[in-house]
Amino acid sequence: MDAIEQMITAGAVPLARRKDAPMIAWSGVHGIATILISSIWPQGVGADQQIDAVIGGISRSLR
Repeated sequence: MDAIEQMITAGAVPLARRKDAPMIAWSGVHGIATILISSIWPQGVGADQQIDAVIGGISRSLR
C-alpha cells in the first residue's frame, strides 16, 4: 500500500482527493527539496522551519 492509500485508510486524506493527492504532495516535496539544495530560501529562516511550513501546506491542501 502506498503512502497516499495509507493516508486515505487512516482518514488523513479524503477519498475524494485520491486523484490530486500524489501531484500535490510530490510538487511540494520536490519544490522544497530544490530550494534547500540550491540554498535559495529566505535569509533568517531555518531549513526545518521551511520544511515544516511546506508539510503543513501540503496537509491542509489535501483535506
